[in-house]
Amino acid sequence: SAELAQWQRRVGELGGRVAELEETLSKAQKELMKTQETNGKLQRDLRENVAQKEDQEERIATLEKRYLNAQRESTSLHDLNEKLEQELQHKEAQLK
Repeated sequence: SAELAQWQRRVGELGGRVAELEETLSKAQKELMKTQETNGKLQRDLRENVAQKEDQEERIATLEKRYLNAQRESTSLHDLNEKLEQELQHKEAQLK
């Protein structure tokens, strides 16, 4: 009968549509997996970069401290040198 044929055709169309949707779903799942893998890699890279940044900041802080200490030592040595030069000039003046 015509009604049965119409229903069979409709079932066939819906079956085709279901197959299309299943294929689309499969592709979307594969894309999601790739995206999740990429996301995981980016998160690992980010953690590594943050760790490197923190390490570099620590190194910079250490170098800044060493620089300031060297600068203070240089100033102290300069002051001591001036004092010794003055003492030497004073003693030379006494000897004349």
